Amino acid sequence: MWDQCPRNRPRAVPSSGGTAAPSSRPGDPGRRGHGGDGGAATGPDLVLTTAEFALLWADLGLGPMPYPLAVPACGRTPALRAEFTAEVYRELGTRGLAAGGRLAADLEALLVLLAGCEFAVDAVAHVGYPLRALAGTDRHTAVLAMLAGGEVWLTAIRPTALASAIAGVLPARDAGPGHGLSLPRAVLTAAAEPAEDVFGARMEPKAVLRAGGVSPVDTAVLLELAAGRRTGGQFAVSRTGPGRARRMDTLVSWFDTSRGRYLLVREDSWLSLAPASAIRLEHRLAALLSEVDELNHAWC
Repeated sequence: MWDQCPRNRPRAVPSSGGTAAPSSRPGDPGRRGHGGDGGAATGPDLVLTTAEFALLWADLGLGPMPYPLAVPACGRTPALRAEFTAEVYRELGTRGLAAGGRLAADLEALLVLLAGCEFAVDAVAHVGYPLRALAGTDRHTAVLAMLAGGEVWLTAIRPTALASAIAGVLPARDAGPGHGLSLPRAVLTAAAEPAEDVFGARMEPKAVLRAGGVSPVDTAVLLELAAGRRTGGQFAVSRTGPGRARRMDTLVSWFDTSRGRYLLVREDSWLSLAPASAIRLEHRLAALLSEVDELNHAWC
C-alpha cells in the first residue's frame, strides 16, 4: 500500500551531485578513502532511499534487481504507483537528480551499469547492522553500490578497483594473530553439526576435528576462533555469459573476534583459514576476479 512506501529523504552533505549521504558509519565507502582507487574519498557520489531505488529501477525497466541489492517495490496499484512516481521525481528534482521527468544522466548511467555488469563481486555482512554491497563493471566503467540503513549509496569507481572498493565497505580492523591453515570442508561441517557416537551420545566438536585428522594445535585454534566470533560476512563473484549470469562457487568469508579479523575461503572441498589484513583481503578478492575475467574471455 501507499503508506508502506517510506518517504524519508537522505540527509544532505555538500557534493557536486547535490545529493545526500548518511552520517558516517563504520563501513561507509569513504571510511578507507577510495579516492586513490577510483572511488569516493569522503562518501558516495549519489544517495537514494530504498523506495526511490526500487521505483527508479522499475521505471527504467532494468529487470530483476541484482543480488544482494533487491528491495521491496512500492505502490501496489497503478494509481498509487503513478502518485509515488511523481513524488519521487519531484523530490529528486530538489536534489538536482532529475528535471522535466528525466533522471540526471550520471544517476541513470550508474543504475543502468548496475543492471548490466559483465562481472561483479558482492558482499553480505553484519557489522552491527545489516550491510549489503555490490561492485561491478562492464569493463569500461564500474560502480559500487551499498545498501544499509534504508539507503542505497552509489559511487563511480575504476574498473580495476572492484576488489579495493568492495573490501572497503567493511569497518577497518587489524588482522588477528596466528598462522594460516587448511582442512577438508567436510571435517569443519561435521564439527559444526556433530553426529552421535556408537553409544548414541553427541560427539564434541574437538573430538570430531581430531578424528578428522586436524592436529591438536590447529584444533585448539579453531575452537577458540569459533567461540570468539563477533561479526562476519562473505564475498562472492558473479559473471555473465551469453544470456546468463552465474555466481562462482568459491566463497570468501571473514569474521571478527576480539583479537582481530580472519579470512575463511571455501574452494572446492577445502577450507583455508588465515589472519586477514586489509591488503590480504583485497588481494584474495582480486585473484578471484582475475579468474572470473579469464573465464569471461573464454566465453567470447
